[in-house]
Amino acid sequence: MPPVAFAALLATPLAQNIFGFAPVRGLGGTVAADPEPAPRTLAAWHAGAIQDELEARAVKALGLRDWMVRLDNQLKYWLFGSTKQPVVRGPGDWLVECGYLTARTHATVPVADQIMVAVYGLLLSQQVLAENGITQILLISPSKVETMPEHLPFPHRQVHEAAHPCDIDVLRGALRLVALNQLDAQALFSEWHAKEPDYPLFPRSGTHWSHFAAARVVVSLLDAVERCASLDVPSFDLAEPTLGRSTGPSEDDMLVMANLLDERGMRDPMPIPRLVPRAGDGGQECGVLMVTSSFGWLPMLRLAETSAFTPQTVYYYFRSAFDYTGTTVSEKRPIPEDPAALRAEIARHRIVVVECNVSQIRSLGYGFAQAVVRAFGQPKQPIVLPPAAEIESVRAIATAARRPGR
Repeated sequence: MPPVAFAALLATPLAQNIFGFAPVRGLGGTVAADPEPAPRTLAAWHAGAIQDELEARAVKALGLRDWMVRLDNQLKYWLFGSTKQPVVRGPGDWLVECGYLTARTHATVPVADQIMVAVYGLLLSQQVLAENGITQILLISPSKVETMPEHLPFPHRQVHEAAHPCDIDVLRGALRLVALNQLDAQALFSEWHAKEPDYPLFPRSGTHWSHFAAARVVVSLLDAVERCASLDVPSFDLAEPTLGRSTGPSEDDMLVMANLLDERGMRDPMPIPRLVPRAGDGGQECGVLMVTSSFGWLPMLRLAETSAFTPQTVYYYFRSAFDYTGTTVSEKRPIPEDPAALRAEIARHRIVVVECNVSQIRSLGYGFAQAVVRAFGQPKQPIVLPPAAEIESVRAIATAARRPGR
């Protein structure tokens, strides 16, 4: 290579970093934190701490880095059909997150025991909250992998079709033994997909349910609350949607994380939902608290758009809290640690939704049930456990050769 060309190759990233020409959208995914400053001592130098810090800072500041990463990902996508983890590419450029793959949720007996303990905890918190005028309901949010396995790449489709028992099978077995308020949205999605295969349940380039499907779940959720608690809450129906020009917010998160250079044709037009009050409904305004993973944001947005639920609060993985003012979400704040303060905050809401995704059943409840019992005390009415033989039948699901019903 001629010396001038070699010098230009070395100087171009530095010039781009200084002058900012040829900008490209920043990379999606987790952003690495800035490295901690190393002490400027001889010992730190000999240990390599100073060099590691300078190298980490240099990598983040490297000119054209985003271009090079996206170009590398794009070439692998075109030539080999592969994507960077955690994104997995399926037929028709359908993208899924590897954490949701069937192989990661195969049930075992210890996991079955863990799930049954979590279900018992939610039964306790449901009883405690009911004695204080609050309705708790479990919302099982669906997995794109579980609902639409035909869009998985071949090896993962084989694993799914092997039909070994998964965590959701154990959870359903446990729920059949107890009177836990619930809405199994995964079952709804499977039913909807079988009857209406073109219904936009999931965007091609995203992990979470579509805005339209989330609105449909909200309609079912409010109806379920009224059935299980005789609580007269506002009810809504789904109006005829309008078709957007592209994916909506959060409907392209897998495409963002894939960090491709060419994203043309990857963002499909998606329907924009609208909830309308049900004719003749006289439900009373009330507050909603949702203890949730990232799947809870879209249902809460749909509820906020109705202006019929105040206050609205999200306990995100039961680690931090967010409050709604209209459709505006506050900055995160800590969840009250003091039991009395937590009790006062929960008591502002008439409905508590505990959401859990099919891929995260082993974290069922996120510790919320235990916090409720600490804040409100034990239930006045004792919880009657199912017979030992029935409990053992749930454990047996984890060791079965095939999934129940297959």
